[in-house]
Amino acid sequence: MARAAKQLFKRGGGEHYTETGKKKRTMIQSENRLHRIGWTVMTALLFGGVILSAATLRAAPQRVKVLCLYSSSEGHSVQHNPLRTHCGEAIASMGLAAEYRDVDGDLLGQSDIEHVRAVVTWYGGIVAKSRQGARDYIQFLDHAVDHGAKVIIINSFGAYGYRDGGRTTWLDAASYNRLFEKIGFTFAGCGSTDGENLTVVRKNRTMVEKELPQDLKKSAYYQRFVPVKGRGDVVSHLVIKRKDIPPALKSRLGDGRSSVVLTSGKGGFALERYVERDGKLLLNMPLFLKTILFPEREYQNVAVIIGDVDNRERLKDNVEKAFRYAKIPLVFISPRDAGMMAAGDLLGYEAVLIAAGSPDSALENLVTGYVRSGGRAVFLRPFGASEQFRKVLGVAEYGDSRRFGKGVKISGGFFIDNMTVACGGCSVTVKRAVLSGATVIARPAGAPAEYPLAWVKGYGEGKVLYWNDPSVMAQKRFRGALVQSVHRLVPGFVSGVANVGVMAVSPFPEPGSLENSRNKKINEYRALLNRAHGPDHIRTLQGYIRGLERYPDMKDADFYLGPWMKDMANLQRTLNLRFTGHVRFHDRDCDVAGEKNIAYVFKKAAQGIKDAGWSPGIEVCREGRRDFGDVQGRWKSLCAVAGEPVSCLVRDCRDAASWMEAVRRTFPSVQSLIMDCTGNENGSDVERKWNSALKMQLLPVVSQGFRLVPDEMGRMYDSVHHAGVAVHLLSPGEVFDPGASRSYSGWQWMKKRFEDRMDTFQGHFPWLRWLTAAEAAEALRAYEATTVRAKRKGHTITVYADVPSGHYFYFRFRPEQGRRIRKISNCWLINIHRESGDMLFKTAGKRAVIVLR
Repeated sequence: MARAAKQLFKRGGGEHYTETGKKKRTMIQSENRLHRIGWTVMTALLFGGVILSAATLRAAPQRVKVLCLYSSSEGHSVQHNPLRTHCGEAIASMGLAAEYRDVDGDLLGQSDIEHVRAVVTWYGGIVAKSRQGARDYIQFLDHAVDHGAKVIIINSFGAYGYRDGGRTTWLDAASYNRLFEKIGFTFAGCGSTDGENLTVVRKNRTMVEKELPQDLKKSAYYQRFVPVKGRGDVVSHLVIKRKDIPPALKSRLGDGRSSVVLTSGKGGFALERYVERDGKLLLNMPLFLKTILFPEREYQNVAVIIGDVDNRERLKDNVEKAFRYAKIPLVFISPRDAGMMAAGDLLGYEAVLIAAGSPDSALENLVTGYVRSGGRAVFLRPFGASEQFRKVLGVAEYGDSRRFGKGVKISGGFFIDNMTVACGGCSVTVKRAVLSGATVIARPAGAPAEYPLAWVKGYGEGKVLYWNDPSVMAQKRFRGALVQSVHRLVPGFVSGVANVGVMAVSPFPEPGSLENSRNKKINEYRALLNRAHGPDHIRTLQGYIRGLERYPDMKDADFYLGPWMKDMANLQRTLNLRFTGHVRFHDRDCDVAGEKNIAYVFKKAAQGIKDAGWSPGIEVCREGRRDFGDVQGRWKSLCAVAGEPVSCLVRDCRDAASWMEAVRRTFPSVQSLIMDCTGNENGSDVERKWNSALKMQLLPVVSQGFRLVPDEMGRMYDSVHHAGVAVHLLSPGEVFDPGASRSYSGWQWMKKRFEDRMDTFQGHFPWLRWLTAAEAAEALRAYEATTVRAKRKGHTITVYADVPSGHYFYFRFRPEQGRRIRKISNCWLINIHRESGDMLFKTAGKRAVIVLR
């Protein structure tokens, strides 16, 4: 071997520098540039706030087998070889299966690459035993790289040449450099065994000094290995330099630097004498292999595994939209691909969301290893778990399912402000579960303790958050819970917040209300009082009458334009709100009186909108599109003093695109379409969306009414948590509406209740910007055009926000408990909830940095 090494030093792989070699190298570099351009585009799509569906982007299929190649001609066997000795335990610990093969035995073929994640080689010598053996070996490794397997060369490559009749014949360097370039380096020879002329340029001690320090005088070995220029995935862990430059080698030796230990996205290389010495490892084999086999993802993202479950497409759509609104990149992984993964593959994701359905032992084993090693798993629905996997979930006993219809309560530090939120108006079907070592964070209202809705459980170094309902995560009203589930489990996780609240008043005022509803209602209750049965009924009716008598004795329109308008102006000032006032016009489906003799009401309403600084808008009903031309004429004659309408409110859950087109043709000044669709059980049927063709923002109503009932409060909280947007619709007609006010003390009670609820809401979200519909349309357009990437390294969180010119980006994260900020740059701390630790920031540029203590 020593003689062969000297011959190799002399030749130095010089044939690689022929003209043919240059052409080949140029072609490969061109291919690499194309690959880099493709990767840049893909990265921009994935990390730019755009979530690609499973049809367009899936996690690359992983393999769970590692092919370990040794040479029997060097005295090794399947049971005794350096790969089994030095790498076997590390490979097994990563959840991968090592298969040991003799390159001098059965011929390796293309089929051997199936299900192989990596090929690891360990040669002691530098040449193969035959010419055909060397060529087959190189061809096999080249094929492996082309088919997605990583190639890891440890010690010697073993096929720089071959033995021929007792002599060593060297191969053309281009034959193996073609393979090396795919991995990320080239071989340039220039060998030397003079340790005195070697020096260390750079070394990663953790990687290359496991049991002994590197000592170049003892290693006394130099060959030049040069990383491919422009390959950002290649990392050199040990770089040495040859100080002497013989004139004959000057053209090939260059600066004399050689990367003798390196890793890349395609594999890795570690040169002999820098791997082990005196029976001890210099190379940190577990770290070396893990770095190659499970590369860290630079930016945060979340993996989603959805199996064959009920409402699969609806659940998938819900997850996509929730995380797109919050600017969180997703990667969808099919259960089949998950079956070819090891736990380490999932550790590159901040969290994994799972909706698997039926029991699957392979998935159970994968998730168990993932969580045990520090992973964070969110189960979006009950998982038919085996007895062993129930320990991971914290379930001691499962039972029947029951339906509860009184809403739910979510607590336990789940939301951003650490408060308990009651969500009424929803039903859940919960499985009976006796828990062990788990913390319940959500319960159905009125349910026994053995029927928890959600809980958190630690296992190993990781955590699990389990939603114990088959459909709740597919409901739009719980989208915020999807995002919060990740925040609850992953410290330092970054998500975007649109930070937009919209207050829309409809109608302002009711222009056709010329009657005195106050006296009409009083008379109705007095008539009922004469026929009342029992003291309780009498007291109730008397209370209604006393409450209504507190209203001014005037017509409805005068009440709206007088006391009501004055109180609304005060609410705007005291609660820091920005109102949009929508004026309703008569059309076929709206129960509104005609406009005869009420022109003064319109004009006073328009003046009131202008004086209060409200944004003017129009309201139409289902048939309104047919009469837009008429509405336009009446607006100009009756409400022109308020200015051009900038938003349109539609009480119709369907066909938003058609509405937008109709509005745009008649009212070019309108920038947003607000659709009142809150009656649906699962929330609004329409999605917030910017229509670039019509330059109009679609805003679904989140809640409505002065009363802000628990169900609506829950929706507003949830909306803020997943998208940073709360659209609330106020209806003055509720003041005299029997269903809204007959049980209460009228307007004063409703106003006080609204003030109290808004005080509570803003107490928990003091940073929320309340904008007019027009302002919100512009803010959301900018938000949806923003691309975001975030990463964390140690105590440093970096957020890259590509925001449109003149706009800012809001983001939030929850650090580890007790962790505080040491310094920030290019951002402002807007709010911090000290109970939960959640922080909201506003960027001051495209790159914001937070450093924690």
